[in-house]
Order: sequence, then structure tokens, then C-alpha cells
Amino acid sequence: MGSIPLDLLIPLEFEEEIAGTDEAEQEPVPQPEAWKPRELEIPVIPQKMPEPEAKEPVPEKTPLERCLEALRSSDESVRTAAIAALQGMGSEAVGYLIEALKDPHYGVRIAAAEGLGEIKDTVAVEPLILLLRDAREDVRIAAVRALGHIGDRRSIRPLILLFRDRYHGVRVAAADAVAIFGRDALGQLEEALDDPVPVVRVTAAKAIGLIGATGSVPALIDHLGDEAPEVRWSVARALAEFGSLAIEPLALVLRKGRKEMRLAAIDALGEVPDKEAGDVLLYALEDEDEDVRAKAAATLRKRQVIDVWRRTLGSQVSEEERAPKKKRTVRSEDKKAFEQSGRQEIDTLVGALKEKDWNTQLGAATRLIMMGRPAVDGLIRALRDENPEVQTAAASILGEMRETAVAPLMDALSDTDRFVRLVAARNLGKIGNKRAIEALIGSLHQEPDSEVRAAVAEALGYMGSRQAIEPLALALQDRDEAVKIAAARSLGYIGDLRAIEPLILALNDVDDRVRYAALETLKDPGDTMRAHLIEALHTGDATFRAGVAEALEAGGWEPETGEDLTRYLMARGRWSEVEAVGADALPVLAGALSDSSIEVRANAVRAIERIGGEETVAPLILALQDDALTVRKRAERALIDMGDAVVPELDLAAGKGRPEVREGLQRIITEIRAKEAERP
Repeated sequence: MGSIPLDLLIPLEFEEEIAGTDEAEQEPVPQPEAWKPRELEIPVIPQKMPEPEAKEPVPEKTPLERCLEALRSSDESVRTAAIAALQGMGSEAVGYLIEALKDPHYGVRIAAAEGLGEIKDTVAVEPLILLLRDAREDVRIAAVRALGHIGDRRSIRPLILLFRDRYHGVRVAAADAVAIFGRDALGQLEEALDDPVPVVRVTAAKAIGLIGATGSVPALIDHLGDEAPEVRWSVARALAEFGSLAIEPLALVLRKGRKEMRLAAIDALGEVPDKEAGDVLLYALEDEDEDVRAKAAATLRKRQVIDVWRRTLGSQVSEEERAPKKKRTVRSEDKKAFEQSGRQEIDTLVGALKEKDWNTQLGAATRLIMMGRPAVDGLIRALRDENPEVQTAAASILGEMRETAVAPLMDALSDTDRFVRLVAARNLGKIGNKRAIEALIGSLHQEPDSEVRAAVAEALGYMGSRQAIEPLALALQDRDEAVKIAAARSLGYIGDLRAIEPLILALNDVDDRVRYAALETLKDPGDTMRAHLIEALHTGDATFRAGVAEALEAGGWEPETGEDLTRYLMARGRWSEVEAVGADALPVLAGALSDSSIEVRANAVRAIERIGGEETVAPLILALQDDALTVRKRAERALIDMGDAVVPELDLAAGKGRPEVREGLQRIITEIRAKEAERP
């Protein structure tokens, strides 16, 4: 059978439909009288396709060009990756990294600072010093570390100025960076020991201790009697870094120094491992002051524990190093027997804590500390003992076990025994491991016992983490007075700007003791809180600023600038004194024209009017746009009273702005000219 012609495969109706789609031909296609086969037209296909014309090759971008293109990306992660790539190009990339220090995203700024620190080109010193003013503390820390890596002496002074930073982490990083400069920084660091801000003195002492130059010992000794206890402690720790070289000067302090100096000297000697330091502490056991004698005795006991621990640990490590390393499998029965015997030993050692003999107690405590993690559970069980001496000893040993005890103590925050939870909270605060913050925050929300909640709030303060600010602010509304007081103090320990508002609100608490605790925290002149309070005078509503001013006043603060004085007087509502400040008050008063309080804006206009002068015209014109009629009328009257001298400036302002403002200005000009015309 032959093939079927193509025309038979296409229905006639379909052909007609196709033909009808051609709008250019409206006549119907004539029907053939009879079917005749037609030849199928097949296009000629060329045997070989023509080759496309060759295009010029696009030159490949250099690595630098690709990085610069990535720096223009809207995605900060892409820009950060570009910074990492630029860092590997060395000095060629310094200019681009410096420009990236201005990036709107903090992560890019951090990466740029770190890159410059790795390259160590001194061209970056000045831009990095400017970055020390960044609003984010993690960016400031990155800039500090970069300057430390570069090691240019121009950085020393700006880094020391950072000792007064509101964030602890920034101050620590600055101390570490300054210490890198060694003796070159000592002169300025010793000057910083006399800074009026205690936190600067604390950080300066830390940096001096890190440098360890013996010539600084006399300067540190002089500051053992500092009025701020935190400074005395920091100086003591710094002196301890000098080891045996500091023993003789500290011994002299124990014989002739004031009580505060003697107590601080004991702190320092307690950290010096030399036997001679222990001998000097024996002298303090005969001190005339009971507090000094008690502290010396406690320090000597602690030294004994540490000495035994150190010797035992040293011998244990030596034995392990000498012993051949063998692999052996442990049967489950042997493992259980070992765990059982270990628990029995722990219980026996805990029982020995009841003994009256000091050496027995010391040996048991040392052995428990040496056992590490297995002993922690036994000590936590011992907290449930009815014997108060065992409870006290177990609680103390848990605190000495430091990092080993953190995880079990976190679990103990949810123990059914109230005393166990209390000890867990106190020791976690004492240890200060950041891992415990979340657990403590959870405990603060859920803990039913008020004494434990107070201990948890205090522990969060010792942590010094900004993460605890919001939970502690909520704790200021606790139903228990002790919890609120602990929360107020802890917010002061953290010393963050965000802690100001809840503390100011606590000044209105119904409980006198809570109000007093909040005020004491806010007014403490030895804390960075004062700097935050001064800054807080710029923010908040009138009620909030009044509380800030009260706290500053209670702390004996005296404004150093006309701007600070103006803000303080405004917050206290002493407007007549604001006027007496004069022209220095005008910038602050101009800013007050956007305050949310009509009363504040109206008083600001009146103060501007009474101060007078050419500089008052611009803020008064601004006040003409106020939503409140009282403010507008007062500004209008003030401008009219100023007379013909202000007309040129009013004419200039009338040429721009909203129609109603221009109309108001024209009215004022007309009234001024009318008044001038009436004058003889």
C-alpha cells in the first residue's frame, strides 16, 4: 500500500479555518471540483550551518575589581566577604578597608577594622581612632584590637580615654591593647591612676599589671588606699602580678598603712604564690583591727587549700606523664563498681567536713576539689544535710570549683530543695560564667521563693551582661521588697544606659527602701552611671528627666558646661535660673522646642525671649510653627517686642516655608512697622 498524500491528513474544514484567519483576504476560498494531488514544497536545508561571527573576548575581572564590585552590594554578608578577600591583598587594599569603616552595617565595619589590624599599616591609625567613637561597643572593641596590633604610639592616649567607656568589654580590650605598648604607655597609665573617674583608675591599674614593669610598683602602692573599693581591689590584683617583687612593699603597707590599705595589701599577698607572702600574712594576724585579722586568717586558709591542691595536682600530672599510655577496655561491671566506690568516697569526704579538726576539713575539701565533676553532685547532695556546718562547707567548696561546677549548679536552680537553689544562684554569680545567664534569667521568672529570687537577681548583676537588663527591670516590679532592692543594685553593677529608665521609675516606688536603693545606685559617683545620667538628661519626658536630675543632685554632681547646667535646671523646673545662664542656654532651649510637653515648649520660648539677642530670632521663628496656640502666640509677641532690628531676618524667612507661616511672618512685620511708625 502506498503512502497517504499529505492533503488527506488535513481536514478541509481546518484548511478553511486557517485561510479565514488572513484579514487581508475576505473572499472565501473557492472549493475544488475534484481532488488533485499537489506537490509538497520542501525547503532546502543547507548541508552546513554558517559559523557565527567571532566576538572579541571579554577581559576577565581582576580579584580587586571583583572585591570592589562586591563592596557595592546591598547585601551586608557579601560586603563582609569582600572585606575578608581584600584583607589578603595587603597594603593594596588599605584605602578600600578604611573607606569600609564608614559602612552602615556594623558587621562590615568590624570586618574592616580587623582587616586593617592584620595588615598593620600605620595609615589606618587615624581612621581607627575615629572609629573608637562608634555607637556599637563591638565595633569599638574591633577598633581597639586593631590599634593594638598596629602598635603605633599615637593610639596610646585615645585608648586610655576609652577606659571610661560605659561597657566593661570595651574597657578590658582597651587595657589589653595599651599593655601591648609596654613601657611606652606607663607614664600616661600612671597619670590615669589619678583620674577622677574610678573606672578609669581601675582599668589603668589592670593595664599596669599586665605590663609588669617593676618601676610601677611604688605608684600602685600609693593607690592601695584609694577611696573607691573597686580601685583598691584592682590595684591589689595588679601588684600580685609582680609576684615576689611586690612582697616587701606590701609588707611595709601592713605595718604602716591605713586600714583600707592593709586590707588591700592582704588581697594582693593572697594572690602571690611565694611562701614569703604567706609569712608576711602571718604578721597581719596580730593586727590591731579585727577586720584585718579576720581577712588575713581567711586568706591564709585559702592559700593552704590552693597550695595543697597545687601540689596534689602537680604530682598527679607528673605520674600521668610518666605512666605508659595503654588502651584497655572497661567492663560495665567494673565501671559500676568504680562509680559506686567513688560515690562512697565522696560521701565519706563530705562527712569529714563535719570534723572539728581544721587539717581534716582541709584535706577533705582539697580532695573533693581534686575529684572535679564527680564530687559536684555529692556536694550538691550535701547541701540537703541537716548539719549547717556541712551545708556551709559544701557551698563554699562548690564556689571554689569554678567552671567544673557551672553545669550542675545550673541544673540545681530547679532543684526541689530551696537551700540548694539558693546556693546554686549565689555560686553561679560568684563564678560569673556567661553560660549561666539564660538559666538565671529563667529562674528569676519562675522561682517561687523570694530569697532565692533576690539571690538570682544579684547573681545576674555580678555577670554584668546587658542581656539581664530587661529581666532585672521587670524584677523591680516584684511583689517582694528584697527582690526589688537586689534588682536595683544589679542594674547599677551592669552600668548600662538602658538601666537608667527602670531605676528612675523605681524612684517612685511605694517602698522607701526600694526608692533609696535606686537612688543610691543612680547617684554613686564611683560608677559609670553618672555619665549615663548626664546623657539621659537629653532623653525621655519631663517626669523622667526630673528623676534623672534628682539622682544627679543626690550624688553631688555639679554641671561643668552651660549646656549641662541648662538641661539640669530645665529638668528641675527652675526656669528663672535657665534665663540667667544666658546665651549658652540657647542651643538647648532651641532643642526643647520639639519637646512633647507643651509646658516645656512654652517655658523654653519665654526663656529664649528673656535672654534676647540676635541668636534668639531663629528659634523664635521656628516656634511660630508649633501646634500649640500658646507657644505660637508667645513666640509672636517676643518677635514683635524685638522691633525693627529683626525685620530683615523675618523678611528672609517669609520667602519660604508653609503659606500659613509666611502669612504669620508678614503679619508680625506689619505690626512691627506700625509700632515703629507710632513712635515720635
